[in-house]
Amino acid sequence: MKSSCDILKRLDFSANESWEVIREKNSWLSFIPETTKDDQGVIYLKGSSKKVVYKYLSEENKYICVDCNNEINVQKVGHPIWDGVFDCSGYGNVHYEDVPYCSNCEKTPSSSGTPIQI
Repeated sequence: MKSSCDILKRLDFSANESWEVIREKNSWLSFIPETTKDDQGVIYLKGSSKKVVYKYLSEENKYICVDCNNEINVQKVGHPIWDGVFDCSGYGNVHYEDVPYCSNCEKTPSSSGTPIQI
């Protein structure tokens, strides 16, 4: 069985061009996807700052953890929008982001995200 370490050593992961633009403009994001394919056409995904790799199962339309075969969960992370007249204030608006993670191999991401300063 391949591990995340094996795949990270063997394959090059990268964010596509549009995600690179998004990363530059939105430093508050919790998850920037980086993908790759192996010589069999299997798609792999990981977060830009993560070491755990997810494998896409196209026939089931889901991702699993390469290390433990657990189905990948998603945590909704809320980023408060600070657009008020005072520092650290706003009108109660929140931008939500879905952050994937393996419940066996990774900590559950915090539901409280980095504030977005407008």
